[in-house]
Amino acid sequence: MFALHFTNHECIKNLPEKTGVFFSFTIRKNRLQGREQGKKFLLQPIIGQKRGVSATEPIPVKKKGLVDAPPRHYKRFLSGHFRYSGSSIIEIHPPGKLIRKCPYMVISMTGTSRFYEIDLFRGIAILMMVTFHTLFDLSYFGIRPVVVSSGFWRYFALSTASLFLLIAGISFSISYARASKKLSPKQLYLKFLYRGAGIFALGLLVTLGTWLYLGEGFIVFGILHLIGVSVILAPLFYRFGKFNILVGIACILTGFVVANFTGPFWLLPLGIAPAGFWSVDYTPLFPWFGMVLIGIGAGSVLYPSGKRGISAPRISERCEALVTFPGKHSLLIYLVHQPVIILILHFTTGMVPL
Repeated sequence: MFALHFTNHECIKNLPEKTGVFFSFTIRKNRLQGREQGKKFLLQPIIGQKRGVSATEPIPVKKKGLVDAPPRHYKRFLSGHFRYSGSSIIEIHPPGKLIRKCPYMVISMTGTSRFYEIDLFRGIAILMMVTFHTLFDLSYFGIRPVVVSSGFWRYFALSTASLFLLIAGISFSISYARASKKLSPKQLYLKFLYRGAGIFALGLLVTLGTWLYLGEGFIVFGILHLIGVSVILAPLFYRFGKFNILVGIACILTGFVVANFTGPFWLLPLGIAPAGFWSVDYTPLFPWFGMVLIGIGAGSVLYPSGKRGISAPRISERCEALVTFPGKHSLLIYLVHQPVIILILHFTTGMVPL
């Protein structure tokens, strides 16, 4: 959603009913992305403006499409907060009839946006995950003698899960802060209840798939199950703000304690497993929910009210695009990467069954 702030008040006085605003302009620089732009845009407004719009009252405008740039540029352009000031032509008219042209304006976009650094770190976590799972499969199927259960690769796996859950907590903090400005408390809770339930349902599909393919060691409560439950529980903790960091640390310490206990199967989500239990991915609430809580606490500090409160440095444009792409599609990549790895290993080594 765009807002047009006209600097020439006389130009927009006494407009007819149902006046439309059609305009084109050139973006000289997208400050958030830090890239030079030179694309012309044509946007169509919401019809039904009031008479005598003041010079400071925003006129909302719906996005329609590009004049001479493909949609991927349009989407990238709309992905951040920006402000453009300068001389351009605004055409004001009802359908089929030009009334006047206004040469001066200030345009600002105030919608929600993705923060590139969140996608960047999530993308790094996804690449780390794919790397580890490839090595895990090489070891699991006896293709290469890679030790993944201890030493460097074990810590690599723990770092990957920690980073992924930390970013999940920060993302929740941003999303919740933005949604709370638009939704009632009931709608807000239902929003994240449904979102968490959907992610948990995908986790159940992973459970079914690993049970059918692996049998022993199938995933009962893995990272998708954890994230799904965390999204449902997180609204209860959001109010604590930065103190969630302390709550998260307490949750992690509790995890080290409960890991020493054994119990019935139904306590698996809490970190209490039956004797001899083993799974290729076991990520219980204790201690791992603690990383999500630390992320929520960090998000309340770094992104207060869902807005960036820090200055994030940039990397090269090409590297950024390569890393942020998996970060923007992390759930899809998580769901398909293991079948893809297994297919590749099957056809390249012949040692992996289908």
